[in-house]
Amino acid sequence: MEIQELGARIKRIRKSRSMTLKDIEGRSRVSATHISEIERGKTSPTIGALSRIASALGKDTAFFLESQNLDDVCRIKYEDREKHVFKTTNGYYQQLTFGIPGGRLQSYRLHLEPGAILQYSPPSTEGEATLMIEQGELRFTSGDEQVDLKIGDSVHFLESEDHGFINPSNSHSVDIILVSTRRHSIDDM
Repeated sequence: MEIQELGARIKRIRKSRSMTLKDIEGRSRVSATHISEIERGKTSPTIGALSRIASALGKDTAFFLESQNLDDVCRIKYEDREKHVFKTTNGYYQQLTFGIPGGRLQSYRLHLEPGAILQYSPPSTEGEATLMIEQGELRFTSGDEQVDLKIGDSVHFLESEDHGFINPSNSHSVDIILVSTRRHSIDDM
């Protein structure tokens, strides 16, 4: 990210909270002069200074490091949801959110055709997820454990192990809502 964009984000949040440079200085232990230089794109903060400024503004540091300028509220209209076909099984997924600045949640709708098996590989970083059955029945596997789920059932799990989603039906599809702390957690399935 360019330093001008970083500074503009800091200034926008500071102004939206009706805070002065001195207010931020008092809360972050970063001088008002230095914050002003950052906001004007004249200098870059250290990670430590940025972390303290972010905390003073009530934001996660990642908010200021996002590569794309995301809106504070993410909205995707139903008719604008794209269907992405799974590479390894019969079905598709749709992103329900694109994320917000510093956000850690990603939401998806998964559709599995009868008999579909979807392997959910562990990430390189820790994470957790919750899934809920909207339609049909699902067999969720985690290591040696197996759980059968029906409409309205949900499961919350750590994403540090191999998981599987199996549609045990020969005639009905299954629809699942998945909320994950991993970004693009299913894109390669």
